[in-house]
Amino acid sequence: MNVALLLSLFTATVNLTAAAAHFAIARAPGRASSRTFALLALTAALYSIGNIIGTEPSLPNWAYVLAARENYLFAGLHIVLWYPWALGGPDARFSAMRRPWRMLCMAALIVVPFLSLTGLHLERGTFEVVVPWAHVTYHYVRTNLLGEALGWLLFALLAIPYGSIVRRFLRGERVL
Repeated sequence: MNVALLLSLFTATVNLTAAAAHFAIARAPGRASSRTFALLALTAALYSIGNIIGTEPSLPNWAYVLAARENYLFAGLHIVLWYPWALGGPDARFSAMRRPWRMLCMAALIVVPFLSLTGLHLERGTFEVVVPWAHVTYHYVRTNLLGEALGWLLFALLAIPYGSIVRRFLRGERVL
């Protein structure tokens, strides 16, 4: 077993545990934000499961393609869930966000699942990246121009809630 596989298994387990705990906590009065946190943890766990598949050495090519598509889907959902956490007020609600942020999230919730389910952003075939010191070989799927654009879109989408959290911290908020 390699380091990357162990790390992915650990991450998936911790996030699934956190998701279960926060779904239970969210049932208590005044703990609506815990539901958003639970969904963040769940999507992180599901992303980690895709990483587990990507580090397994002897799977068929279709499994790596499926894992890549799954990772794009759950990365996109995870990023969108940061918006209510950062911009949705104390209850971390989509409805509490300003309209432009809600519209941006809605657009992402259309584009990311569509591309992830159809695979239009990916080319056929995989390539390997060997990391000898970690005893791991990663299996990646090549992206086309649309996949490159999707990658940059996900990065840009994540920068907005991250920037909001940093601004709030710099203004002196300590409970984020």
